[in-house]
Amino acid sequence: YIGGRVGFAAGPFDIAASYAQERVSTGGFAVLGAATVPAAAESYKTANIGGSYDFGVVKLMGYFNQEKVLDFKDNIFSLSVVVPLGQGEIHVGGEQSKLNSPIAAQDGNKVKKFALGYVYNLSKRTALYATGAVVDNDSASAISLGSVGSSATAAPTPGGKSKGFEVGIRHFF
Repeated sequence: YIGGRVGFAAGPFDIAASYAQERVSTGGFAVLGAATVPAAAESYKTANIGGSYDFGVVKLMGYFNQEKVLDFKDNIFSLSVVVPLGQGEIHVGGEQSKLNSPIAAQDGNKVKKFALGYVYNLSKRTALYATGAVVDNDSASAISLGSVGSSATAAPTPGGKSKGFEVGIRHFF
């Protein structure tokens, strides 16, 4: 593995970029965006850039991420805003993943995610939150909300949607 990250922050402006490359030598498969691809003795590469600007009344954030393995390439774009309201914040965001694949049925496939949330800060370390989100799959995808490492019960049918809602309390120790 080799990787690095550089960033710059000044006042309301913040930007960072990173690159990583990992040699996958165990064989088997790797998950890349909406596809599971062979990963034997290949390099898995990730590059991204992200930034934010805080206008005071709204904070705008975005990033671009690209992942490559074999002849598969996944491009992910994201744009989101945070609107402060007293002790609370409204969070609105969306992202899109587009897969370039040598497999015709997967090539150009897109997955879109939209989310809306509210965070109410009880203190500097504790907050209540609620979020609703929807994942809209293109024809070849069946990605669900929380599909990696979660307790999601079932993926949608290819081309289907996944919707979810969460509420909770967050505390920093």
